Amino acid sequence: MKKIVHVAVIILCLFLSILVSTSSQEMNFDREYVSLPPAETSYLSIATSDSFHPALASKVVVHSLESGSYIASLYALYPSGWEEVCQSPPVYGPGKIDLSMSCGVRDGYQGIRYSLFTRRAGENVWIQSIGVDGVGVYCLRAAAPPNIKEVTLEDHRDLGGMLVHVVLNSPGDDNHVSVRIYRDGQIVYEFAKTVSIPGEWAYSPCIDLYIDFGPLYLKRGGSYAIQVEMISHGRMVSRSITFERPEAVGWITVSVNNPYGALWRVYWSDDTLGMRSGAGSDIWSIRATSGVDFRAEILGNPTGYICSIYPSIATALPGDQLSFKIDCAPIPEKTVTYTTTTTRTETQTVERIVTATTYVTKTITETVTATIEKTTIASTAPMILSIAAIVIAIIVPIIFLMILRKKTGH
Repeated sequence: MKKIVHVAVIILCLFLSILVSTSSQEMNFDREYVSLPPAETSYLSIATSDSFHPALASKVVVHSLESGSYIASLYALYPSGWEEVCQSPPVYGPGKIDLSMSCGVRDGYQGIRYSLFTRRAGENVWIQSIGVDGVGVYCLRAAAPPNIKEVTLEDHRDLGGMLVHVVLNSPGDDNHVSVRIYRDGQIVYEFAKTVSIPGEWAYSPCIDLYIDFGPLYLKRGGSYAIQVEMISHGRMVSRSITFERPEAVGWITVSVNNPYGALWRVYWSDDTLGMRSGAGSDIWSIRATSGVDFRAEILGNPTGYICSIYPSIATALPGDQLSFKIDCAPIPEKTVTYTTTTTRTETQTVERIVTATTYVTKTITETVTATIEKTTIASTAPMILSIAAIVIAIIVPIIFLMILRKKTGH
């Protein structure tokens, strides 16, 4: 009976693994406690090439929450360090984004990183990464089942907030990882990612799979429990850590850098609602007891320009300094092409016509004469042949009759 139950559990886990890896992942969160990043990678599939020139083909699915441009870049680790191998074309959010990449790599790479970026004020801003270490390393240890090696938290260097780093050791070729954050026993954030890797990398104790979640803003102080769960080919493993965010009361400094004179508006929500707008640069402060969500937009463009404001969505905690930057580009001017035609004078035209007429007349005269001679020769020959045919037609029957009379005696 125990064996039957065990087999049933394995089959159920396999079914759940296939189901979650093919379904579209949605973000569940409580806005009162958590603010989300501009985008989250939800699916990554990596395949190696067996051709003479090694390559990595990948499919990436991204859920973007903020409008703007997004790209994915592949980095490879060589003994000399990390190198960018290739970059996807830009795609635009918000919404679900599908990216496909095929990147040639040199032999000898030991690790890879797929990094997601957003474009802000003409610069690529890193959001998060998924990567594999230990590639190409011959492992003497025996194959092992997938396991959660570690879960760590790190402040995001560019966007603020907190990244949740998950490291799987000896990952399977298909891995489903979910992160749930609890506060006072209630889920305030939940998201899952599926990562598929080549079979030759799977179940190796020398391989580590790195997956980032976030950055997330935990807006209110208190104790949070962060639970990570992995499902890989019927094996389910979970691990939890706790995080204490101290209560904070302070000021958030907000600034708008607007050298173009565009008309903008910024509004925010915490315990109260607020809004500020202008047509130049500005700076102000907001007193807050928790994280505050901000939204920014362009209301009017200066003549001859089209402008954007970055970020369009942001969260700040008490004590933070939040800066919005407006970037404008000139509207391309329409190009008109004119075609001119040069006309000769009437006098020149008449002179050329007279000259040409003299030349053509002489040529035509000679040609006609030659043609007449040829025509005469050609028409005489058929006439002679016709007369000869008539004579023959008359004489031959007469001769035939004379010969016949002699033979008959008449």
